[in-house]
Amino acid sequence: MIQLDPAASALIVDLDGTLLDTRDAHFLAWREALEEWGFEMTREYFAEVWGKTTEHILRRVHDDHGVDIELARFAIAKDQAYIRHIPRIQPFPAVLQTVEHARDIVPIAVATNEGFGVANIVLRGTGLSPLFTVLVTADDAEKPKPDPDIFLVAAERLGLAPETCQVLEDSEVGLQAAQNAGMIVTDVRPYL
Repeated sequence: MIQLDPAASALIVDLDGTLLDTRDAHFLAWREALEEWGFEMTREYFAEVWGKTTEHILRRVHDDHGVDIELARFAIAKDQAYIRHIPRIQPFPAVLQTVEHARDIVPIAVATNEGFGVANIVLRGTGLSPLFTVLVTADDAEKPKPDPDIFLVAAERLGLAPETCQVLEDSEVGLQAAQNAGMIVTDVRPYL
């Protein structure tokens, strides 16, 4: 279990790679969705782009391989494939234990670069949605992580000052976003 900071009045948790081990489900969704455009996503290539926005990854695929992919149509196909793989998704035990322990002490939010529809379905599909007071997604912020918007919106919805919120994150962009928001930052990677 990860310790709740004594100065924390709330906990804000990233979804993908922090609370939930979604890497395999995301990889399979990307691979399946890209097949329509004749591009084979390998695990090695996916490891290089994991954690980036869909737009960023598609731009990289274009730059690296010359494959033009329509963003809106691709995003729908990828999200549909990802939802089919929800049964593969499991929580990381140390983070789940922390959330379960903290829910009786402080309010808890999820803050993710994922869109609301998919994030909501994943939280419901894994049975974890009752643990959270607030869900903040890419749909709620002007800019994705590493911009601090998502975390600042979460603090606002929790009714708390950013500096009183502890963030659990696994990615460099997420850790940077939490720092940029002036929050208490905890890198969960040593606990996974």
